[in-house]
Amino acid sequence: MRKLTRDEIKAKLTAVIRELRNAGRASDEIAAAVLDLCGPKPLVWAETSPGFYRADILRGCYKVYGKDGDWRAVLMAYCVGYNVTRGEKTPEAAQAAAQAHADAAHWANTRMGDA
Repeated sequence: MRKLTRDEIKAKLTAVIRELRNAGRASDEIAAAVLDLCGPKPLVWAETSPGFYRADILRGCYKVYGKDGDWRAVLMAYCVGYNVTRGEKTPEAAQAAAQAHADAAHWANTRMGDA
């Protein structure tokens, strides 16, 4: 899949907004549709071995591991690990912390993050 140009992305967004507006959708519904197109995506987790979970991202991955109510999430980028959270009670809580971290990173790299 090739990377879209800025003009191609703008054309796609414009088409979606126009279609929703013509269908009589409210502004908040249009905003939600645009967010679905360009907002952060959910991490997809795979259990790589018992007690170890991994979600790949563009330049690395998030890893979740632990046991007995002491779970941590780590961002692995360029062979370096960065603690996202530790001491979570469940793997799902550590995964949620990793998702929140990924979402914040997504918005920090856009003009929306400056708002």
